[in-house]
Amino acid sequence: MGCFRLFIYAAVVMAAALGVIAFFALRPEVDTSDLSEVVVSDRDRTELNIRLAGINAKIDQSKKTGVSVPVHISISETELASKIDAWSGEKLFTEFRDLRAHFKEDTLVIVGTMRIGRFDFPFRNDISFRIDTGARSLELVRMQIGGLFLPGPLRAGLVGLAERSVDAGFPRPPIEVETLLFSEDTLVISGSTRG
Repeated sequence: MGCFRLFIYAAVVMAAALGVIAFFALRPEVDTSDLSEVVVSDRDRTELNIRLAGINAKIDQSKKTGVSVPVHISISETELASKIDAWSGEKLFTEFRDLRAHFKEDTLVIVGTMRIGRFDFPFRNDISFRIDTGARSLELVRMQIGGLFLPGPLRAGLVGLAERSVDAGFPRPPIEVETLLFSEDTLVISGSTRG
């Protein structure tokens, strides 16, 4: 009888905790006032897709020949925002809507709304990353869903997991990135294909 009461007590506590989390996650308190307006366009997405197709051709050629080829691409904030916006409405484990990408001081900011069931969860992720002469730094500055913020230790744990995965070769990017830097409104990536 004692185990059953303990189980009921644990279930009630879990339900209450999930209710509190859902309450704060559903609150639309994602502040985007520090972000500029980014206008997305089919033209920007098309131009980026053309440049990415050229890089994919280099990657395919390197796979066939085994010879590395230098790669350099500049992506504007509006091009990346247009590409990410095209993913809006796609269903992964949830449906994403109103996705936008912003560049801010070596930080990529992604904002949007996740739809799970009939509930909308606004979110904001601020990801600071940089690769300079092969040395990388990555930090999840902010992960927010509604009025909930992911605490620093959990963000650091996610970064550590991502870095260990990349170091272990999963996923193995087709480009050996030497430099990944943000300028005013441009992301610049330089490196070479894996031969």
